[in-house]
Amino acid sequence: MGIDTEVAIVGLGWMGKRIAEQYNAMDGVTLLAGADTDPDAREAFGDEYGVETYGTCERVCRAAVPDAVIVATPHPFHYEQVMAAIDHGTSVLVEKPMVVDPEHAIEIENAARAASVEVRVGYHRRFNPAYRAIKDALDDGEIGGVSTISCRIGLEWVDINESQWRMDPSVTGDKGYLYDMGSHLLEALLWATGARVESVAAVGSDSFDVDVNTAVSAALRIDGRTVPATVTLCGESTAFDADETLTVWGTDGRLTYRSAPASSADCDVVRVTQPEGTEVSHFREGTDFEAMTREKLEAFAAAVRGDDSRLTDYSFARRLTRVRAAISEARESGESVPVECRTPTANH
Repeated sequence: MGIDTEVAIVGLGWMGKRIAEQYNAMDGVTLLAGADTDPDAREAFGDEYGVETYGTCERVCRAAVPDAVIVATPHPFHYEQVMAAIDHGTSVLVEKPMVVDPEHAIEIENAARAASVEVRVGYHRRFNPAYRAIKDALDDGEIGGVSTISCRIGLEWVDINESQWRMDPSVTGDKGYLYDMGSHLLEALLWATGARVESVAAVGSDSFDVDVNTAVSAALRIDGRTVPATVTLCGESTAFDADETLTVWGTDGRLTYRSAPASSADCDVVRVTQPEGTEVSHFREGTDFEAMTREKLEAFAAAVRGDDSRLTDYSFARRLTRVRAAISEARESGESVPVECRTPTANH
């Protein structure tokens, strides 16, 4: 590996282009190549960035030999592409979710361990300063032991994706909002609280061919006690900006978070209420999509060099895969589903 980390982008759609823009302007990183099954996308990307392009992840890893690839394709294709990169000894940042099938997640973890390859997943709320403040407050015991949790995320997801692959069951099966925005919220919840999931129950609407609206009741395990939690996912809202909230009730206080609309000048707000009063913290800088994406990509480049461990690793992602699968199963069966996972503490 040279002084710069050489990266290739797999999937040259909207997200792939955003990643390329960030890496092309970043010190210490060289945008080496791109890959996509669409020849028009390859031609446009090659013309814009002056790099070679290829038809598959396997081909770009073999021909261009990058230090790392960033997989920004629809999630049903992640497994094959991540495994192709691992087979070539190439580090991977895969956009969320890592995979859909829990068995595939196990295979990726085992293969990455055997090959000593970095595989990280692009959950960017770990880089939101408001969520970092939430985690710090909970780790420091500012509200005592956690008693109950409630969180939600609502977005105009249906209208945004009506003609896109995310709502096309021929591409995603029935995996929709839970595996998209819902995955972000679940990851942030488990990371910030250090919880493991014991079981889940769920109900959802049946108005669409993919999951859109889901209410989840979960039994979490935090510091040796069972903690009831509710997670509400609404993809049929009326605003482009996500409405995201988190409330954690504790034995000695309460923590609340509410996101600000990205299109407004408002701030994300975290309130910590204790017997002596309430401390209110406002966060604006670093909470927008571009800023969090930039920090995420910088962290991955550093992880490839062995200098950063903040990104979600394959073990944490494997456990999240099982949680999502259990929620999907609970939606269909109408029964509570045990979750055979533990949220790791090492990847905090």
